[in-house]
Amino acid sequence: MRRWWNSNKKKMFVKILIPIVITVLVQVTIYITLLIQGGTVSLIKTNALDIFEEQTLNRAQSMETDMVRKWANLSDVGDAIEQTISSILQERGLEPGAIADHAELNQEIIDQTFDRVEYLLRRNSVTGAYLILDGAAVQGKSSEEERAGLYLEDQDPASYSSDNSDILALRGLPAVLKKRGVSFDSYWKAGFDCTAEEENGRDAYFFQPMKAAEKNPEADTKNLGYWGKAVRLDGFRHVITYSIPLMLPEYGPVGVLGIDISADYLRSMLGGAQDKAYALAWSEDGETYYINGFGGALYSRHFGDSLEVKKAGEVNESLISVLSPRDNKTELYVNIQPLQVYGNNTPFENQKWVILGIQEKQVLLSHYNMLYGRLLAVSVLFVLLGVACALLISRVITHPIARVMATLRESDGKGRIHLEQVGIEEVDELTELIEAQSNALLENASKVSRIIDLNHLPLGVLEYIKGSNQVFCSKNVSSLLGWEEEREKDFYLEMDEFDRRMREFSREFEKTGDNEYVLSARRNGRECWLQLHYWLKDGNMTGSILDITSDVEERKRIEHERDFDALTEIFNRRAFLAKLADLEREGKDSLKSAAMIMWDLDNLKRVNDTYGHEYGDFYIQRMAECLGRFPLKHALVARRSGDEFYTFLYGFHSGEELMQAVQTVWQEIQETSIEVPEGCCRLSVSGGIAWYAEDSDKMDDLIRYADFALYEVKKSGKNRLNRFDREIWNKTNTEE
Repeated sequence: MRRWWNSNKKKMFVKILIPIVITVLVQVTIYITLLIQGGTVSLIKTNALDIFEEQTLNRAQSMETDMVRKWANLSDVGDAIEQTISSILQERGLEPGAIADHAELNQEIIDQTFDRVEYLLRRNSVTGAYLILDGAAVQGKSSEEERAGLYLEDQDPASYSSDNSDILALRGLPAVLKKRGVSFDSYWKAGFDCTAEEENGRDAYFFQPMKAAEKNPEADTKNLGYWGKAVRLDGFRHVITYSIPLMLPEYGPVGVLGIDISADYLRSMLGGAQDKAYALAWSEDGETYYINGFGGALYSRHFGDSLEVKKAGEVNESLISVLSPRDNKTELYVNIQPLQVYGNNTPFENQKWVILGIQEKQVLLSHYNMLYGRLLAVSVLFVLLGVACALLISRVITHPIARVMATLRESDGKGRIHLEQVGIEEVDELTELIEAQSNALLENASKVSRIIDLNHLPLGVLEYIKGSNQVFCSKNVSSLLGWEEEREKDFYLEMDEFDRRMREFSREFEKTGDNEYVLSARRNGRECWLQLHYWLKDGNMTGSILDITSDVEERKRIEHERDFDALTEIFNRRAFLAKLADLEREGKDSLKSAAMIMWDLDNLKRVNDTYGHEYGDFYIQRMAECLGRFPLKHALVARRSGDEFYTFLYGFHSGEELMQAVQTVWQEIQETSIEVPEGCCRLSVSGGIAWYAEDSDKMDDLIRYADFALYEVKKSGKNRLNRFDREIWNKTNTEE
């Protein structure tokens, strides 16, 4: 038998093995050296954790400032209320103990301290303020059954209404509330049914500061304040509370004064993002953290309705790991920053309040993981270098393979191929496989079109093989791209012709992703959209063309419904505020002379009540049509709600030019009417205008000022356009 080294067919493995082994040894040596001496990986991880900690610390410092210096600033109001109570008792000749069962006395106290509680609600920018007396609310009932008090809530502390229409009463005697014109909440009660005395019970916000005052009668009330955990005080609204005792000299506590912060308001204060969340929490053991409020979509995505964060492991002193309750698999990193909400040597200093910063480990360490990926890429590069060296060394050996490749290049790919035997065992086996695979591919290529036809898919397929001068196109490509000739079967185009045809569409292509484009074109007189995907590998290209017209039209319909008011076909409030924010970012130079106008239809309710809501809708639509007369490139018009509209005018060269446009539209409004059964009904509208830059360069303030000017008109008369007057604004705010 002939030995293998004397055979006519030489194994390529033997001739290539040694140089590949040498190359691999070199690249492994470089790779190991990089890992051992680098140190960059650990530095990036440390930086990521430090930045995360700093962001959480900043959020904690901001929250601590709000909690301690702003929300918990009750002492001055508490002192004033204590003085008021003492004066009432002195005038009546009563002792403080009379509060316990004297309902009439308690009503007078609540009545005379109402303004203090309202002032506290607004000054401290909180969502609720309450005063609870340790005495009966109703004659004939004991204080244990129902305590007298007052509880006001404001769900949007950032807004303000001079007529108290933004305030609701959760607790309070009807006579006091009606006197102030305050509306009743759906969960209103006359008094407080505080019965749960346990430390973390529902009524801890009342009992804890009272007990602290009884144990520390000489202490300053601000040092006896108590932060209450999240509870449902009114049946549906989660809030945290802060209370201080009200103490009378030589007697002791007679009640508490406090505020609440709703979970929704906390969410807006904490902020967050899709990939990050912050939470205000407390803990007794450092293992389980009970959430009082959170911000950021990431929390809801992982924790849902759960208000507990349980420690799974410890990364460092201020960082723990938590498994997501959603799948019990995703690892989250939680940074813990303590809040100093109590002073030293105060009754509740042992309570631990913290801010939690929460982020997915994978996202937080993405740069760290990316570096590992790059190190992997370096190793791949070394492998490619080894292959290149092997190819260079084995050039003489691979020369027979070049002849096979030349034969393949000359083939047009449309028919069966036959490759010559080159005398190398592995190469000959490869050529036989290529022949078999090529013939199979010819059959599979025709199957693609048959499958597309059977499923009625608006899909075309492209393919280019490196070295070929032709591009394969399935028969649907011609009809999708609107080429004149119709094809009954798959076809090939010369590369130059294909390139020329595709360049005709180059201006209509919009890149939407890696190797992905969307083409807008007209076909058969109708606008259509096509999506082009392609994949490149080793110089070969495979692509697909998909008709996505129906998807694009559906998306545009949804966007229109999202941004436009269904009745008037003008912007809705959400779209208006978004557009307004874009204009604000452009700055004063771009906006030039600009003004905000708030409109309010005067007689919409009368039209609805007299003629029906159909005519009311006509009334609103005519108003929208009139506002549409403003120059489109200088006006942003929207329906705010019901009978209220926004108009922001900008880009005018002067205030006179802007007011001329306003007067033109105002005149048209005055001349516009709708037909009603009794004849015609003219439009009547009131407006408030505030000037950009002159009154304020902040859009939020500009809206408030225009709204204030509008309601000044509504108070003094209707069907007028009123300019914002800062003197009246300041006077109104000072009086309040």
